[in-house]
Amino acid sequence: MKFDKSFIAKNDITIKIFDFDCRYHHCSVLICVWISSKDVMATGGWFGLMNLIVHALMYSYFTVTSLGFKVPKIVSMCITACQLNQMVVGLTVNFYALWVKMNGTASCTVTDFHIGMVFGMYLSYVVLFGNYFYKTYIVGDEKKRQ
Repeated sequence: MKFDKSFIAKNDITIKIFDFDCRYHHCSVLICVWISSKDVMATGGWFGLMNLIVHALMYSYFTVTSLGFKVPKIVSMCITACQLNQMVVGLTVNFYALWVKMNGTASCTVTDFHIGMVFGMYLSYVVLFGNYFYKTYIVGDEKKRQ
């Protein structure tokens, strides 16, 4: 998080997300990964891959804009949509793990605790990123048109 803020501040990038939201997101991911790090879970690979892809897009955008290039608003909108999609796919992967556990169709190493923790985390992120998307790209655009 320190790198995020120093990179953004140095390059005069404005983030419209509230400090609390940003801190909540980063702290809860840190805690969830820390708790899960002792267990090898099949779902962890999916979560890590999605996170890598979304952050690669996000930091590529930050880099391009910090170099002074003008990027159409649709690009930042698509990145936020990708972040929101990451949360929905995370929930879907977690639902699948729960389904496998409940039906006993295959061996599932994901514990009930992890399933509950990940559901809570991803559901809160859907609300967090959904609210940000709505306020920034839907309500924000409506205010500009008026």
